[in-house]
Amino acid sequence: MSSDPLVTSLRTALETRPAPPSTLDLATVKLRGRRRRQRRRVLTVTAGLAVVLGLAVPAATVDVDWPWTRTRDSTAIGTSAAAAPGPDEIVRRFLSAQLVGDGARAYDDYWVPGYGARIDVTAEELQATNIAVDVPEPTTRLDGWQETVTVGVSWTTGTGPWAGSFVVVRDDRGRWRIDSLSGNFAAPVITVAAEPEEDRDAWGRTGVVGLDAGCLVLDEALLVWPAGSTWDVTAQQVVLADGTRIGVGDRVEVWGRPLQDVRHVLGADGAAAAARCAGVDVPAGSAAAPGTRPVLEVSR
Repeated sequence: MSSDPLVTSLRTALETRPAPPSTLDLATVKLRGRRRRQRRRVLTVTAGLAVVLGLAVPAATVDVDWPWTRTRDSTAIGTSAAAAPGPDEIVRRFLSAQLVGDGARAYDDYWVPGYGARIDVTAEELQATNIAVDVPEPTTRLDGWQETVTVGVSWTTGTGPWAGSFVVVRDDRGRWRIDSLSGNFAAPVITVAAEPEEDRDAWGRTGVVGLDAGCLVLDEALLVWPAGSTWDVTAQQVVLADGTRIGVGDRVEVWGRPLQDVRHVLGADGAAAAARCAGVDVPAGSAAAPGTRPVLEVSR
């Protein structure tokens, strides 16, 4: 070691000088560390929820508000046969969206992808009451789909009752989608096409005409009308062939015995219309089953 007094003095000065003040903010460093750890936990949980909910969320977008981003396969449809709603439930959800005017969601979520470009998704909300959705019925399978069913529907609007059916298809992942809808406004007047083959009671029964879910009724029975009767949509009245008008709340007279052969008396179209109103054959001396209606023909 050098004994030079100058060297010794410099060494002593360096060893004994005070330490410079720190430029690090330890509190800030700790806070940043906590934030990084919390962010990692949030991203992990978010990604886990995405998997549980069946959402295909890329890792690069996990921290974006992905629950509000519409995807091609809506979470409303489900991702497996076990989780997916049935075809009639899909129809109910579609109609629910239409009732509140949410056309975009209705078509994006429930129709076969691509239909939104061909259907007016900006239409106003469906103005309907007495909406009825039937049970699904198997039909001819459409190419490219695992299963195809029809779901009958009906409702009442200001211009009269409407009846039709949805064609609903199932893909290979178990999700149901609406493929098409057809139907027409159906006048509630069901007319007689042929005379009954059985003898009729001469006495009649009177009562007040009612309108129930687009069906003209008398108490518990469905009313059918003489040939030539029509429905005046504007006046909401039945117009008989001779010009007589009968509206809801008016009294009518009917034959005393319910029809025993609805298809023969009403024809195929009339029988189908009666079936939509739960009208059924009632053999002499028996009563209609619960949930159905006997069919009475108006005599005047």
